[in-house]
Amino acid sequence: MSDRPSTLATAVVLAVILAGAWGLRTAYLSHAQAKPGFAWADPDSYTRQARSLVAEDGRWRWSWDVVHYEWNYRTWVLPPGYQVALSWFARDRAAFPGNAARFNILLSTLLCALRFWVATRIHSRRAGLVAAAIGAVWLPQVSGAPFFFQEQLYLPLLTLAFALAIEAWLRESRGPLFALAGLVFGLTALTRAMPFYFVPIAAAAFILGSSNRPMGWRRALSFVAGFVVVVLPYVVWVSMAHGQLILIDNHGPIEADRFAATRTATTPGVVDAVRLLVTEAVSAPAAFAAAKWDMLRGMFQVQGGRWLQYYGDAPSARSAELWKWTAHAGIDLLFVVTTVLAPLGIALARRTREAVFLALWPPLLVVLSVLASYAGARYRSGLEPHLIVLAAAVLAGGWRRPSKVGLGLALCGCLGMAALVLPQVPRSLAARAQYAVAPWDGTAAGATTTATGAAGLNILPRAGSVTFSIALVDGSGTDPVRAVVWVNRQRAADVSIGPSPQTVTAASARPGFAYVEIEPVTPQGQPPPRYSVTLPR
Repeated sequence: MSDRPSTLATAVVLAVILAGAWGLRTAYLSHAQAKPGFAWADPDSYTRQARSLVAEDGRWRWSWDVVHYEWNYRTWVLPPGYQVALSWFARDRAAFPGNAARFNILLSTLLCALRFWVATRIHSRRAGLVAAAIGAVWLPQVSGAPFFFQEQLYLPLLTLAFALAIEAWLRESRGPLFALAGLVFGLTALTRAMPFYFVPIAAAAFILGSSNRPMGWRRALSFVAGFVVVVLPYVVWVSMAHGQLILIDNHGPIEADRFAATRTATTPGVVDAVRLLVTEAVSAPAAFAAAKWDMLRGMFQVQGGRWLQYYGDAPSARSAELWKWTAHAGIDLLFVVTTVLAPLGIALARRTREAVFLALWPPLLVVLSVLASYAGARYRSGLEPHLIVLAAAVLAGGWRRPSKVGLGLALCGCLGMAALVLPQVPRSLAARAQYAVAPWDGTAAGATTTATGAAGLNILPRAGSVTFSIALVDGSGTDPVRAVVWVNRQRAADVSIGPSPQTVTAASARPGFAYVEIEPVTPQGQPPPRYSVTLPR
């Protein structure tokens, strides 16, 4: 493809990418629903809250319960955006939440198109197609339809907000487009509050990045006005209803409150959150720094192995191997490449001002998340569209010529990101998918599952060893069956599976899950045995 593909060629390729993105997500949802024991994943009860907004007669009604989150004997307040959006689908009680899962697919596909828009505007059409293609096969997004998290709506809104802000700047808008961008940032903040804290940074960027300073002030004020129109009424409303200042949500200090030496009588407010953080840092600075360093590494977790261990159930060893390399390609490879290349994209993108604006967001998200003790793949998802877009500018070629200082800083950024993510790759590559077992939780005491023939399981070791019991299912009067047990690809035990449970214990020194494979040895022509595996209580 040429560096400047025609409008028609671009439209055709983009349509193919978006159709592929839709198809992959739809196919994965069908695959997930066909698995035994399928259940919608909704750990934060968003679907229940959405249902509470719809009365029995189908009329919409407001309730503060929709934003309340009970945890650690506190009632916390969450943003309302995703629950309100889901309530539209909850009106059809029979179809919900399956109809909302289709909405998740639509949003995820739309996100690919929005990445195209942003990458095109900061660099080129080719970069836009690269960004859309990466997003189309980004496995956490492909497999996300059965999950009800606020990120389903938050990420498309966030990317749309940045797209509008960049578009307004490139068009040298006097104000209206900036106001629209601010409005969408406001809607995004009502879905997840983090953009609230980006508004001052964005306003300053519009002022300092405009050659005409009075025009810059006009743009910044228009942007802030659009944001305030959406957010301020809700902030006043929710604060009055709960008797304290709440900037959309108040669950930022949820972890600090959990470990506080003295807890406030009520749920911590804005001042309490700052006090808890300062107290933690001052009372034990070394422990505070070490904990935040771990959180920083957690924000850039290479998660392909973890995804495999939780979601990679397969019917056979061969399909488990296929899932393994699909996860490493669709998660680990893409994440490592985009994360390492993103700083270079700031220097090489054709429109430096807009690329820098885009790059202002990830550091803020990381700093606020780490300070609040949030880490992991879900909490860093808000910076992934930005990483993809900036990396796409590098992968697309046709760069501008950067200054030596700019290029040097970008390369240092690349090295820093590589130092964060590359040491995690071997651990992720060691993970494997379960196969030929009924759904279960290999971390829960007393958990049990069944298998027929050879099977692979992920079990969380305790005190450096993995322990489980194994027995034939309905095996009364059945001759014992010999089986070989492998742990982390090493032969660990030879057992005789009979009607009575037999305990197996094997060492597992490496961190994280142990991968246990059980291979029954049966005479030719004899059907494979059906047996249970149970963890100790």
